[in-house]
Amino acid sequence: MKYLPHGTQVTFGSVPIGGLVTVGFPDAAKEEAETTDTDSAGAREFIPGLRDYGTVELSCRHDPEDPGQSALDTNFLLPNDIQEVVITLPQLASVGSGPVTYTFDAFVSAGPTGDLGLAESTAAEVGYSLRVTGPVTKVVPS
Repeated sequence: MKYLPHGTQVTFGSVPIGGLVTVGFPDAAKEEAETTDTDSAGAREFIPGLRDYGTVELSCRHDPEDPGQSALDTNFLLPNDIQEVVITLPQLASVGSGPVTYTFDAFVSAGPTGDLGLAESTAAEVGYSLRVTGPVTKVVPS
């Protein structure tokens, strides 16, 4: 089903992030392990390896008073602080009992970055990269 993403919400350590402009999905990839040996039939052989969910990119309208943006700023400065992140999509008509969610643990690996938008027609934006530290759980209510 196609939908407009307006209304998507993201929490970082249960704190809502305000002013969201863009929200990325985890950059999922599966590594491969080569298993070629002298018994291989003239071609390299591989088996699937571990999944890596990479990073999630966020951009927001910069608001230094927003608790969610402050939580991201603080997390970047802390050495070992991993938080639960929940991306909640807007309610879809085809999913009757609740919104679709993506839940994972992450830390801020880059940010804040951005553009102050010095032109009168452009608001200041700030970006963050969240490094996913394990599996991503997608819940689609039935």
